[in-house]
Amino acid sequence: LLGEEIGQGGMGVIYKARQRKLNRIVAIKMIRAGQLASQSDIQRFHTEAEAIGQLEHPQIVPIYEVDEENGVHFFSMAFIDGEDLSKKLQDGPLPPRQAAQLVHEIAMAIDYAHQQGIIHRDLKPSNVLLSKNGVPKLTDFGVVKAPAAFKSELTTMGRLVGTVAFMAPEHIMGEKIDYRADLYSLGALLYTCLTGQKPFESNSIAGYLSMHLTQTPPSPRDKDPDIPEHLNQICTKLLQKEPTKRYSSAAEILQVLQTKKPFPKLFGLGSF
Repeated sequence: LLGEEIGQGGMGVIYKARQRKLNRIVAIKMIRAGQLASQSDIQRFHTEAEAIGQLEHPQIVPIYEVDEENGVHFFSMAFIDGEDLSKKLQDGPLPPRQAAQLVHEIAMAIDYAHQQGIIHRDLKPSNVLLSKNGVPKLTDFGVVKAPAAFKSELTTMGRLVGTVAFMAPEHIMGEKIDYRADLYSLGALLYTCLTGQKPFESNSIAGYLSMHLTQTPPSPRDKDPDIPEHLNQICTKLLQKEPTKRYSSAAEILQVLQTKKPFPKLFGLGSF
């Protein structure tokens, strides 16, 4: 039983719903085009559902079932009773301690997904859901298996799959990408959490694309000198344009966060 619309993704719309058989509240994601969806849209939609269905991690929103009714394809997933990170950031940047905790938990989810051969491709604040007690849950995977063989999908209209404000340069260029594209996006997300601003701001897609390819954003500490140098360095390294200059994996980010804790008793708390 469908209820109110609670979100939108690149190709889908999400509704709050009640699953009658189990009498529970769920979130239903269906293709925005409905019965007019193309075969490629349907395939991509099912690829997302099948990939997430393999993932079992406390920081990843689980999928319950995939189905089709009257030509409309959909899948149901856990309903997170909270807000997404983009809404929380409308009140301003997070305190550095909270930003570090949040990125630590997201990096755990990304590391797990990467170990399963899945890259997200669309890491951004609106795809991080926050439960009532502040636990981040990653959703809306634009996923692909065997990332070494992946080539960015660029349509004849020049529409990139992903969100340009958080997109790695190699993704923008349509090159083969690996897990480090997600790490660049994680750096852009950390930057936004620390400063309240994206690494680059533009009024146009072309502007974002150009800046990600050719410009270096001000460091977080240029925006706020009270940001700990540890987090400044992590963010700066993640946003390197050359993938080989970033961290090699999300696991390495976790190791750096654990060994260079800018705050005492930070990690392992589960929420903030």
